[in-house]
Amino acid sequence: MLIFRIAPRGTFPFHWGRVKIVILDAYTANPGDLDWAGFAALGQLQTHDRTPADLVAKRAADAEIVLEGFVDPNERRVEGPFGEWTGYYGSNTGPEPVMHVEAIYHRNDPILLGCPPQRPPDEMCRYRAVTRSALLRDNIAKAGVPDVTGVWAHEVGTARMLLGISIKQRYPGHATQAGHVAAMCHLGAYAGKYVIVVDEDIDVSNLEELIWAMLTRSDPATSIDIIHDAWSTPLDPRIPPEEKEKGNFTNSRAIIDACRPFHWKDEFPPVNSPSTLKPSFSACAR
Repeated sequence: MLIFRIAPRGTFPFHWGRVKIVILDAYTANPGDLDWAGFAALGQLQTHDRTPADLVAKRAADAEIVLEGFVDPNERRVEGPFGEWTGYYGSNTGPEPVMHVEAIYHRNDPILLGCPPQRPPDEMCRYRAVTRSALLRDNIAKAGVPDVTGVWAHEVGTARMLLGISIKQRYPGHATQAGHVAAMCHLGAYAGKYVIVVDEDIDVSNLEELIWAMLTRSDPATSIDIIHDAWSTPLDPRIPPEEKEKGNFTNSRAIIDACRPFHWKDEFPPVNSPSTLKPSFSACAR
């Protein structure tokens, strides 16, 4: 873990390997109703003001590594380019703040906690998928969409660009509603690309099941809605350079209805998998 304050010259600690829950929070869009005290209760979390050097050892006793130094807010040096979560280099070189290290404290054989962004799926995507999927499901439920049975923000899409939603269809348009809400709610709106809505028999966390349902239950001409001018990011490699120069960091979204068509879902061919057969037949198949 890294803790620091940008301040006039003076010593203060940078801590690595201290409170894992803070690392998780740094990559998660927490809901507004989760206050700091409630979040702190999830882990052994403390906050400190600027720490004098003689208190570093006491306050960072459980850290793996502590760097002691200072940052001058007026000093910059050229850095970059930096590899980003999309799996591409996302920027050119540019001036960045500089830290001057004056002392290093560490355990014997310290364990460094960290996961630099790489081409997904990487370590960062895997734990973000868990937290973002849970928060996305909460967003969809609070928007009033009923009978959502599963949500998964897929690791290969950096837990943003590919969302799988499963529902138990209750009325015509239910799948369309769920897909559009997932794409445009707070958790789904930023830097998304594709939302696939499937029936409740599909495990949306299983990429093969999700894609199989999309291939067999959707029709390219009639099952895909496109949203234009959606909220994206300068890190999106597909936005043309000329649009980035204009400051246009928007993209489009595809909402794919991969559910059995509601009006004839009972006539849809049954799945030829042992787990979907009657118990007696399933036992014979095993």
